[in-house]
This record gives sequence, C-alpha cells and structure tokens, in this order.
Amino acid sequence: MSRYVPLLRLGVGALADIYLGLLRGPAGFERVVVLKRALASAVANADEAIGALVAEARIVGSLQHPNVVAVHELVETPEGMTLVLEYLPGISVHGLLSATRRQGTTIPWPMACRIIADAARGLDHAHRAKDVHGRSLGVVHRDVTPRNMLVTEEGITKMVDFGIARAQPVDGARKRTKPGYFKGTAAYCSPEQIRGRALDARSDVFSLGVVLHELLSGQPLFHRPDREETFRAILQGPTPAPPQGSSIVKDLLVSMLARDVQHRTITMGEVADLLESAILDTRSDAWCSHASLRMWLEAEVGESMERRRERVRSLVAAGIRGPDSEAFHDGHTLVTLEAALDTGDLLEEMGTQVDIEPPPHFES
Repeated sequence: MSRYVPLLRLGVGALADIYLGLLRGPAGFERVVVLKRALASAVANADEAIGALVAEARIVGSLQHPNVVAVHELVETPEGMTLVLEYLPGISVHGLLSATRRQGTTIPWPMACRIIADAARGLDHAHRAKDVHGRSLGVVHRDVTPRNMLVTEEGITKMVDFGIARAQPVDGARKRTKPGYFKGTAAYCSPEQIRGRALDARSDVFSLGVVLHELLSGQPLFHRPDREETFRAILQGPTPAPPQGSSIVKDLLVSMLARDVQHRTITMGEVADLLESAILDTRSDAWCSHASLRMWLEAEVGESMERRRERVRSLVAAGIRGPDSEAFHDGHTLVTLEAALDTGDLLEEMGTQVDIEPPPHFES
C-alpha cells in the first residue's frame, strides 16, 4: 500500500495528473505534498509520460536551494510513476498580480525586487548545477513566468515546474528546437526561443526581465491578443521603462531585455546582487526583508491564503480522496493548485469552474 494518499486531483496535463496528497508515516506522521503522476492514457506511448516525469525528477532532484521547490522522491506506486514535490502554502506571483490588479494597486517596487531577486538566486543555482560526477548540467528552465513562481507565506520566493526544463545531454551536444516549434509561454519567451535557436541561461534572464517589468508596471509587457502579435512585440516592440523603480533597477532591465543574446551577458547571480543593492539603496532595510514581504502579503492577500489553508486542513482531517477539481490544468502546477483550492467547498460537489484565463502555452 502506498504511503501517499491522494486527497484531491487538481487537474490533468498532457503527460501527468496533479494531486494534492498526504504522506503518511509511522507514529501518526503526516505531511501535505504535491503528487505528479505519469498519465499513460493521455499519450500513444506510455513511456513518453514516464520519461518526461523521470527527466523532470532528475533535474529537480539535483537542485537543493531555498529558492527552488524541493522534490522529495520519485516513487513507483500501484497507480504509476509519481514525482513527490513539497507543498508550501503561499501564493503564485500570477495570483499576486491578479489580486493587485483587482484592487487597482501595484506591488511596491522594493517588494517586486525582493521577489525577483529570490527567483534569480534559484535560477542561478539551477544554471550552475552539476551532476554527481561534477559535470555541468547546463539547465535552462525555459518557462520563467509568474505562474511558475511561488511566494511562500514567509515571504520567500521559489521557482517551480522544471517539467520542460532542458539539461545538457550526456554527450554534451545541445539539441535545437525546430523554428516556430518550442516549449514555453508565448509572452515570456526570449527572442532566441521564438526563433528555435539553441538556448542557454541567457534565455531565462530575458524571461525573468519580462516578469520583473510586469511586477513594476502591473501590466504584461509583451502579451497581445494572438501569438503572432505577441511574438512581433517580443522581437520588435517597444520596451518602455516601468513607472516605478530606482535607476539601478531600470538600467538592469535594459541589460536583461537585450534582444541580441550576445549583448545579454548578465548572469542570474548578478541580477540578484543588483536588485538587492537597489533595495538597500532605499535606506529602509526592514521594508525589503522577507519578514516585511510576509507582513505585506498578509495585509494584501491574507484572507484568500487563509481560506486555502482551511480547505487543505479540511482535506487532511477527512483523510480520504475528495471530489476531483473541475479547474483547468494548463501545465502550471501552482495555478492549477490555486484554482482548485479556490473552487467552492472541496468536501462537497464542485460545480463551477474558476474563471482564470491561461496564456498561450506551446510545447514541442
């Protein structure tokens, strides 16, 4: 019998089911986790679903950093191959942006810098990761978006969903994605990603710059009504300076959003260093700390986070599988989880679908 009890199916993607689950151990030990289970029925070849899950496990399993969501284990259960990820209560950056837009406010720029500095630290760790033999893994996330960033209740930002990340093959030859046929979320792709060129860490730098600009301005930088217009905006459109932020931050954005990858030489570690120096320049250390971000989150979105906490507690107390969520699953674990926890009473019949529009998401 599996140690993992699925409490709620959150949604289904192209290759995996996502569950909120419970780890049960001896002496009454319990821990809430996220279960990602290979979905053999969704593809012609079951090995494809299992292979994708194993590839994600190998990448995330090699990363041990406070700004990357941890993987507990990859386990073969009676129901199939399952990746077990840590569950942390909090809010996605996408959810945070949605909340501030509804309220007609924006995230204060020192808070935005704190969030992105943490994300940059996690991505820097991934970019520098090595395997057990000391060889560089050459990890590129390829889907750095607000939907793949979690701000925990303690004010710490973590990167999630390395499911489409690419690591350097064992033989050292990096494959190129076919032009126009790529993995990622359209409005956050780098120019080289759109063109199907070989990617390295600089592609993630561009995507994180797009997210930083959105946090500072409150509006997506490149998102347009259709994919072609979005791509044209990324390749040729204007990149206005955001309405808030110090000169350090605005100069940093210019470096991160350089369209020519040869001119985009800044590393994620340097991004984090510069953002933290910009925060210190405000002469208000407490305002930009993790503790102050935690208090700001509690004031801005505390009620919704508490409702989610209560629903998780109800599921754990029941200890049995609840009704499946009808919320969409667009390949982003965090948003799927939030949509499910925001949908009605999870211990009763779930009838309405959460009104969240996913952005275009294209996979090779």
